[in-house]
Amino acid sequence: MSFLGSIGNIMSGSGLAELMETVYAPNAVTHMFTGKAVARAVRGHFLIYNALTSLLLCEHFHVSSTVLKDHDTENVEHLSSLEDSEIHNENTFIQDLNKLSYIFDEILERHLPVDTLDQNEVLRKIRDSISTFRKSHIENRTARLWFLYMDMVDLLRNFIKAERTGNWTLHLQTIQKMLPYFAAAGHNLYLKSAYVYLQQMHGLSRTNPAINEALMSGFHVMRRSDRFWSGLSSDLIIEQVLMRCIKTTGGLTRGRGMTDAQRSLWILSMPQCIQMNEAMQQVTGVNFETSEQHKEMCIPRKVRDTKDTTTFLDFLGERSPFSIDKNLRNIETGATGDSNVNSDNALVIGHNIISSMEGKCIDEFVFKRKNQVTTLSSKLNIKVDNEEISVDPQLLFQRLVTTANTMFPDVSQVFKYELSAVPAALFEPSGLMRQAQKSTLADEIWNTGSCVFSDDLGTDVRHVIDGGSLIQRIPWKKGATFAEICQLYIDHINNRYPIPIIVFDGYGSGPTTKDHVHERRSKGVTGTHISFKDSTPFKSKKEIFLANGENKQNFINMLCNKMDNEGFISLQAAADADVLIASTAVRYASCYPTVVVGEDTDVLILLLFHAEENSKPLVFQSDKIRKSKVWDIKKD
Repeated sequence: MSFLGSIGNIMSGSGLAELMETVYAPNAVTHMFTGKAVARAVRGHFLIYNALTSLLLCEHFHVSSTVLKDHDTENVEHLSSLEDSEIHNENTFIQDLNKLSYIFDEILERHLPVDTLDQNEVLRKIRDSISTFRKSHIENRTARLWFLYMDMVDLLRNFIKAERTGNWTLHLQTIQKMLPYFAAAGHNLYLKSAYVYLQQMHGLSRTNPAINEALMSGFHVMRRSDRFWSGLSSDLIIEQVLMRCIKTTGGLTRGRGMTDAQRSLWILSMPQCIQMNEAMQQVTGVNFETSEQHKEMCIPRKVRDTKDTTTFLDFLGERSPFSIDKNLRNIETGATGDSNVNSDNALVIGHNIISSMEGKCIDEFVFKRKNQVTTLSSKLNIKVDNEEISVDPQLLFQRLVTTANTMFPDVSQVFKYELSAVPAALFEPSGLMRQAQKSTLADEIWNTGSCVFSDDLGTDVRHVIDGGSLIQRIPWKKGATFAEICQLYIDHINNRYPIPIIVFDGYGSGPTTKDHVHERRSKGVTGTHISFKDSTPFKSKKEIFLANGENKQNFINMLCNKMDNEGFISLQAAADADVLIASTAVRYASCYPTVVVGEDTDVLILLLFHAEENSKPLVFQSDKIRKSKVWDIKKD
């Protein structure tokens, strides 16, 4: 379906492909984006639409997306950190969800007429909430692009509904709304054909009233049963029914030949075959029947859909496209589009192209590529014969190596040449360095020998704490002052560590070795700079506030001052603190039993390398209460 290809074109580089790859294989996603894997693409788009709507409502009501899942222990701990107003919003939202679930069940049981849903108070409230949220985020380009995506999926849903139910009016309305997206995505032949098709169909009431009446009665689709949702488009009947009969056993391609006489005999014999089939069913007592229940309503399909929707929701929850950020960015890699990227205005661009077509001869009108949308993926495109082509460096490298295996007896000769711009083993197609699975290395070290520490350290113990991990550990209560937030950290340390040494990262303006890690974690979101002092109330989200490096540095400075006043020892590195944490721990371990508290595998490796044999006990442990490993760094 060309419209599926238009969606894939406009959304290329936005992070939609990476989102789909959490459920589908990368090669399948490529076909889904071009409109070839239709069934998978339709299902994927519908599930992502559901996940986006859920995330949108959660952000509008200021509740966690976990309210859409079964509550567990961590959820209860999360609720305890919310304000009363947030808890009220969450309870109200859950009540609305329960009402919607009840309404849905009533519709399925046919106790509630579908035509009364427009007056339903709960549905009206949800519609108004979505409308209000969209208006409040209209200036955020990333949010605007994903709102556009939701609109395109809505059109796709309406088109399928029109075809399956035989609704001719909805069919024409949907195709007319698709025209701007065809134009913006560069599907020019489909745009011309659909434009002329609409003109002819709208004139049928004058030129051929009888055909128009038949189409209005739903005869633009074909039905193989009398079920309401059984309409099939003519091209589907030809491709999936007629062609299947021709190419399967008993078909024309199975030795019968394709002459006129054979085709006529085969077609005229089909009604007799149906009668023979029914007679055989009566003789054998075996009947072929289909269930009235749609296959998407069966339990295995619903379980799978719920699982995949949850996967999409988890991905989007960490990379929300509705964050307060006016830049247009890829929600996975954080790559930001420049002023030339305009995919978030695809609808306006499409209307402008259609306006330029009006009154022109269809054979003479020429589309210009510069008038189409420029997507986020255009940053990775190259020009070949004045045509922009999107290149996947990893796929290109794999194909070159595969070809070389068949052409060269010694493949090593091929590697004398540059087969890729960057090493595919180290870099992703997006340009970011691949994320190391450091936890796997830690697990292998743990399983290699006995690393557990089980001795008593005594009372004179020094705790060297990873400040970066500590900052993420404590939840921030909205409305609390920054002095109160700092006090939360001080109380947390006082309750757990008698003699603490806290080591923080530095967030200066210069480049560091961890810039690519920060870019990956932020997903391109840069929080607004906020000037604050002790009495300033915190009114933002913790993740957005800390996404701004200057905010994070100023908060660390404030926290360090208060820790120093409390009698703690606080240190701060110029950039990454891993080396400073390890060296501080090794220095203290020369005189005192020392425990390093953190989550970073880098710190563990540094401790294993720099630990001295004659020092006091040196231990590395996580700040987590459950399933926490305690490493004896000095144990062989």
